Amino acid sequence: MGITGSCQSPQLKIRNTKKYGLGVFAGENIKHGQIIHVLNGEIISLEECIRRVKEGGEIADDPLQIGLALYLDLDDLSRAFNHSCEPNAGLRKRSELFALRDI
Repeated sequence: MGITGSCQSPQLKIRNTKKYGLGVFAGENIKHGQIIHVLNGEIISLEECIRRVKEGGEIADDPLQIGLALYLDLDDLSRAFNHSCEPNAGLRKRSELFALRDI
C-alpha cells in the first residue's frame, strides 16, 4: 500500500525505517503539546474490524479503538506512525496525536 497525498504538517517526513517499513519522522522541531497529526480513517464496528482481519484485508493491530466497539480503520498515512517503548507522542480526544515532549 502506498501513501497517497502529502503529510498535513510540514514538519513530518515519511521514509523507510531500517526495521519496520514506512515510518513518520520529524523534519523540524515539534514543541511539547503541539498537535502532530489528526489520525484519519473510516469508522467501523468491532464486527467489521474482525471481518476485515479474518479476510486478510487488515492486520489486527492496524485499526485504532476509539470506543467500546468502534474502531478507526486508519488511512495509510496514519498507519505509518510507529509505536515505541519510549513514546514521544500520545493521543488525546478521539485521534489527535500530540507531542508528549519536545521532538
